[in-house]
Amino acid sequence: MPKLTQYTRQAQSSAGQSVISATAEAFGGDGGGLRQAGQDVLDFAGVLKQRAETQEVSEARKQLSLKRVEWTQHLYDSAENMAEGGSGFTDQIVSDFQDFSDKADNQYQTSAGQRVWSEGLASMRGDLAVRSIAIESGARGKKAVADYKAGSQADQNTLQLDPTQLEDVLTARLATIDALPIGAEARRELSDDAHTELAEAAVRGEIRKDPVIAEANLVDGVYAKFFDSDETKALIGEANTAQRARQIEDAAAQTRANAADKKARDAAKTDFMVRFATNENVPSLQEIAANPYMTSEDLNFFMNLVEKQTTGPIKTNTAAFSEIFTRINMNEDDPLAITDAAQVDVYVQNGTLSFSDRNQLVSYIEKDSDSARPTMKDMRKNAYKTVRDNLTGSNPLLNVRDPEGNRLYGLFEQDALTYVEEVMAADDTVTEREFYDPNSKYYLGNLAAKYQRTLAEIMASTYKIGGVLQGFGATVDYATPEELQAALNAGTVSGPTAQRIATEKGWAQ
Repeated sequence: MPKLTQYTRQAQSSAGQSVISATAEAFGGDGGGLRQAGQDVLDFAGVLKQRAETQEVSEARKQLSLKRVEWTQHLYDSAENMAEGGSGFTDQIVSDFQDFSDKADNQYQTSAGQRVWSEGLASMRGDLAVRSIAIESGARGKKAVADYKAGSQADQNTLQLDPTQLEDVLTARLATIDALPIGAEARRELSDDAHTELAEAAVRGEIRKDPVIAEANLVDGVYAKFFDSDETKALIGEANTAQRARQIEDAAAQTRANAADKKARDAAKTDFMVRFATNENVPSLQEIAANPYMTSEDLNFFMNLVEKQTTGPIKTNTAAFSEIFTRINMNEDDPLAITDAAQVDVYVQNGTLSFSDRNQLVSYIEKDSDSARPTMKDMRKNAYKTVRDNLTGSNPLLNVRDPEGNRLYGLFEQDALTYVEEVMAADDTVTEREFYDPNSKYYLGNLAAKYQRTLAEIMASTYKIGGVLQGFGATVDYATPEELQAALNAGTVSGPTAQRIATEKGWAQ
């Protein structure tokens, strides 16, 4: 710029002011310098404007980036809480963004800043709309799948309840598939699945109702057209299993019914027997015959009983009482064991057992009245089992049984019966429970000690041959397998020892 070198101060008298004016000469004489100064001023203003635009564009882009983050977060937060199937999701996102755009003042002064801001909002609006549509479409598709599955499951449930609706339900399901916005191949796959799934549901419903009819319909009936041979075979297997299960359940139900009838029958017989025994309210034959649980066999029993009573009261035969008592104390799996009151009543009927003794013996069989305590029958069973196991069970050291165990247990049983009779005859305050209580001084298990043999006695009876104990390292030289087998058959060599010898000699197969 030309240096300003001359000024002319002119007095403006009319205004009373002094004005400093520059002449053309001061800027180069012909005015070129002044023009250059004006151009320089304009250039500087342009630089300032460009700088302002650059700053606003940068700020606008930064704000747009921040807003994009906020609206992206808003988009996916809204997706998590949108209505089932995404209904109205896109409209709401677009509306929310439009409200933001309307309220967001265009704070930029330069046209470049304003343009970048406006264009950025428009681009962001378009991106949000595209993504919203995609999210809503996905949610709508998920709901359609869920609705289809729920409807299909409901159809299967219907057919399991009522298999006769198969054709109607299948027709409705196929119509639903045809209306789905899916491709032809996907529609065909769903249709195939519907035929199989609904037919299987109907078959299983039929199996529950009547497995025999279900099997017939699978072989040559309404279900045959829906399945291939392997599927048909598998479903027939299910029908056969259901048939067997039904037969088992029917048998179990009959068993329960029989047990209930027997319980009622036994209760009625016991009531009649007690009334006979106490001679109070003695039942008539008409009353007994009118009881619905009494069989013809029971009626004959009581007729014979009444006939016996006419000749005088029945007295117990001592031998019969002892026999019954012994059989009651036997293990339940013993064929001679008495486990039912009816077995005792036979002795009343034949005149060998009195009513009172009958009731006493039956009380040994029936459960104890105090349910919090072990039943008398269980206590008696445990006491005898303990002695039996001790005398006849395997020795824990040798793992061999005492060959005399069963004989010794038989002696114990005879001793126990005599012992019980003697104690109760000597002291009528002693109760039966005391003989089976391990804490009682009368416990029958204490009698077993006299029959328990020593380890040496058991070994001598089991293994000793010519003074040599076999099975404990000592061996006999057997020349042939037949000789070893003969020794095993004779009991002169134990099974484990025979096996070891056969293995060592190469005879084992």
